[in-house]
Amino acid sequence: MARMDRYVEGSARARIWYLFACAALVLAAVLLPQFEVLFPLPQDTGARLQALARLQLIMALVSIILFVALALLVVFFARLSIRQGSWPPPEFPIPFRMRVVPITNPLKFWSFFVVLLGLLFLPVGKEVYVWYTLFKITQSLAHAT
Repeated sequence: MARMDRYVEGSARARIWYLFACAALVLAAVLLPQFEVLFPLPQDTGARLQALARLQLIMALVSIILFVALALLVVFFARLSIRQGSWPPPEFPIPFRMRVVPITNPLKFWSFFVVLLGLLFLPVGKEVYVWYTLFKITQSLAHAT
């Protein structure tokens, strides 16, 4: 007896949200490097480093907020999938056609999401590290003068 694969068709609403999110990411990737052109930094080295440290602090805080929101979404969808026994869960809007994958081993499924959360945390850790380094440099410059 041949096994029939089940598929879920994508919804137009989910496709619109997906394209909106992609457009927002592209817009952010284009505009963020232009930040210094829009808001010029001071020419003095010490003041410039302090302004960069403040800007990096804002970027780190925004990264943390986005990471927490994404982490909560990932955990919510993982719990929903394990409860329903398949990915994507029934009545879950997806942007494109997808094969329904049954969840036979919840531990393997949770480990996949832990790895996903770890990968999502890497850019956040980088932002915090860059801010901390800039902060320490500005502190040492302030004490040196």
